[in-house]
Amino acid sequence: MPVAEYELRELDWDTEFFGMKMGRVVLPSILESMNFSELAWLHTLESARRLNFQFLYCPFNVDYPEVGAIIAGHGATIGDILVTFTLDCFKGTLKHSPQRKVKEALSNDLEGIIEIAAHSFRDSRFMKDPHFDKVKAEQFYPSWLQESFASGEKILVVKEEQQVLGFISLKAESLTQTMVIRLIAVRGSERGKGVGQILIDQALHLAADQKYHFVQVGTQLTNTAAINLYEKNGFRIRDAKYRYHIWLDEVSKLQIV
Repeated sequence: MPVAEYELRELDWDTEFFGMKMGRVVLPSILESMNFSELAWLHTLESARRLNFQFLYCPFNVDYPEVGAIIAGHGATIGDILVTFTLDCFKGTLKHSPQRKVKEALSNDLEGIIEIAAHSFRDSRFMKDPHFDKVKAEQFYPSWLQESFASGEKILVVKEEQQVLGFISLKAESLTQTMVIRLIAVRGSERGKGVGQILIDQALHLAADQKYHFVQVGTQLTNTAAINLYEKNGFRIRDAKYRYHIWLDEVSKLQIV
């Protein structure tokens, strides 16, 4: 009889960027609550070792802290808590008109976008985890945005006198009729001046114009400024997930029987 294990998925972009094999452990939602198996977890870690993974992360609903207690007992640590918000475009009305100053990013905007990203996301789980090289961690989102732009992902910018003041990247998921806000950031000198609100307004109008049912965005529980902005605009919490980190070379050799 085969030994139970949880699904391992390699994170191709992360692996290439950090130069080590990185993956995600996928826990079926039905197992999060009542049927999480410590033995299956141990076998999953052993499989990850055999497959030469160096790093894993495992997200699961915060309603099941007992899962965290078990995996923390085998060397996992909390990277962060991700809160996902959704807004139903069919309910309520849009508060503001689209802003003419918001434009789709062009190649000459990329330098400004990268500059803002390099000074944002300082509390990311990559920055907070001491095992990650800090220089690489700082480059993670700028590099991701550069590749997203090259692949044609929609990025909108607010500009003034040719300077990018803020940006928002969007990904449409037709299957779920959802417009996903992937990243949003504002130049440090412009924070608190309404640039983030302008970008959110434009994303909501774009979603409504394209007949998407939902707009979705995720942020860390510690990012209170972003949470306040989303809630002010009618977003409501869909779920919250722990995201645990597992470094395979630091997890003690397990004796599985």
